[in-house]
Amino acid sequence: MENRSGAGSNIASNFVAHAPKDGYTLLQGTVANTINSVITPNLGFDFIKDFSPISLFATLPNILVVHPSLGVSTVQEFIKLAREKSAQLSYGSAGVGGTSHFTGELFNVMAGTNLVHVPYPGTAQAATDLLGGRVQVMFSPASTVLHDASGTDPSRYFAPSVTPTTLTVGGVVSGGGSGVNSFDGSDTALPMSSIATILNTYERFSSSPSSV
Repeated sequence: MENRSGAGSNIASNFVAHAPKDGYTLLQGTVANTINSVITPNLGFDFIKDFSPISLFATLPNILVVHPSLGVSTVQEFIKLAREKSAQLSYGSAGVGGTSHFTGELFNVMAGTNLVHVPYPGTAQAATDLLGGRVQVMFSPASTVLHDASGTDPSRYFAPSVTPTTLTVGGVVSGGGSGVNSFDGSDTALPMSSIATILNTYERFSSSPSSV
């Protein structure tokens, strides 16, 4: 496994798109790839046409977390406060055009709020400023704020200095997913037998206890 991070998954995607088309170089795709294909021109590849999806292997919801200084414990209380403090509350995200950014803007539209977007280089930096109270809100990937998913009390899942709430505005669920993709250029597409072999290998791995 090789981590080629940056540019909202575009660096990794471009690397795989130009790697040998032999079925040995795969991409862990995310929802960011879908977003980038719409909002970013001249990527150097076409994610929709050039890659074949093989399998979804993880989903990751975004969770609304707020600094405890706001004094709210439900989404409804938060919406009421945000409307009263229009343009006075800010939410941090992992950057312009990511799911945490779009979730915040979707929340603004659906809830009639005016939260101010503050983009950061990554989720970790945004979470650090949330903990310090420099921003008051995040629509954070669960992996950032979940600390112990083995318990049953949701309050155990979050750092003591943030308050979790369940995002239930209009029944919309926000989050992302990760999957395995192979390059599938029109002239060098992998045969279905190769994709099937990769999928079978993944299914054997995902069903084994060692993959948990």
